[in-house]
Amino acid sequence: VFSSFVFICIFLPVVYCVNILLPPRASNGFLLAASLFLYAWGEQIYVLLLAGCIVVNYGMVRLIAKGRCRRGLLAFSIAFNLTFLGIFKYADMAVETVNAMTGAALPLPGISMPIGISFFTFQAMSCVVDVYRGRCKVQHSLLDFALYVSFFPQLIAGPIVKYHEIAAYLTERRVTIDESAVGLRRFSYGLAKKVLIANSLAALVDGVYALDSRWNAPLAWLAAIGYALQIYYDFSGYSDMAIGMGRMFGFVLPENFDLPYASASLRDFWRRWHMSLSGWFRDYLYIPLGGNRKGAVRTQLNRLIVFFLTGLWHGAGWNFVVWGLCHGVLTAFEDLGVIPVAKLKGRARWIGVIYTLAAVTSLFVLFRADTLSQAFSLLRAMFSGGFGFDTAQRICLADFLTPWAAIVLAVSALGASPVPRRISEKLNALRSSEALRMGAALLLLCACQIALAAQSSNPFIYFRF
Repeated sequence: VFSSFVFICIFLPVVYCVNILLPPRASNGFLLAASLFLYAWGEQIYVLLLAGCIVVNYGMVRLIAKGRCRRGLLAFSIAFNLTFLGIFKYADMAVETVNAMTGAALPLPGISMPIGISFFTFQAMSCVVDVYRGRCKVQHSLLDFALYVSFFPQLIAGPIVKYHEIAAYLTERRVTIDESAVGLRRFSYGLAKKVLIANSLAALVDGVYALDSRWNAPLAWLAAIGYALQIYYDFSGYSDMAIGMGRMFGFVLPENFDLPYASASLRDFWRRWHMSLSGWFRDYLYIPLGGNRKGAVRTQLNRLIVFFLTGLWHGAGWNFVVWGLCHGVLTAFEDLGVIPVAKLKGRARWIGVIYTLAAVTSLFVLFRADTLSQAFSLLRAMFSGGFGFDTAQRICLADFLTPWAAIVLAVSALGASPVPRRISEKLNALRSSEALRMGAALLLLCACQIALAAQSSNPFIYFRF
């Protein structure tokens, strides 16, 4: 929480005020220094790993651009990045799996994972691949490449920015008062999502999960729904903050969420949820594997590979892998017509929305649970735990579902629907809409500061990825 105060009240205003006085070339150096300083504040020695990742991938970009041994250099670059990611993120998982399968008792490496490693390695790889494909010009400046990989607004939790999406802003951008106001509003909305909603939901969800197998159906569904909303507000809140801060410094970062809980199928959900990750896997894995161009069987196999790796990307645990594969199987069923949501039109589309919400909420149990056994226990309670209440269960539910918790759940459910967007579109027609928006943003910023002062912790879920 102290770090949040320092960032919001000191670091961000100081960096913004200094940056606005600098020309773009000097600004790049300053923003790089600020980004590395901020990363070192939280990671100390691991900032050297970030720097090493930058230098190696920059070298690969320059060598590939020269046109010699391009395929071998690309293979080396991908191998380097995946090995780098594997050692620091998956070493313990690999040893635990070997021990479980063989009965061995190999000691766990116990390597701590650098914050945001999944994000900055994927960004670095995207630049190398884009240069290899000729999709963008080679970046000759190490400083500019380093800023692309380490730009602090989106360094530790995305969105994942492909090099060609941001290259132009590295050499020419404008920071204006109007753009800064838009960015500050977006930042404030994102901070409010995290601090006022996601953190409130976290207390509820963590409390129910702490019961550990003493759930009935209402408690299990309360935990599942609460977490589905918590992770949305936590991650989309950070994405909003990153996009807002980017605008304040003259960068237009890609959107990462588009009303995912209004989706009418899981395929639609993945077009709207963590869009930068979905786009990365589509461009750099699914299409190179053949996409949907090599027949129905190969298409579904490619999709399962992508979802397997999507699950593994999210965490070093088999519960994440099962989560990803379940999404892959269900989307395959949708494609094959086994789950015929694609045919639902008009009012019948609501059947698809309800199905998608139920599937996403249930599968997020695998995402939240500490182990597969805990996940299956909660899922069993959701669908066969019974809705009967004895006195102890009524008291337990009342302890968790307080009036404040009920209000937060209702507000968060409404906020994840299309309603706020429609209200915003109507406000655009008002002459005073800009003043209203800025006033609301400043009020939310103040409310967040007050809430942070009262909270003991403020972790983002996706920081661990």
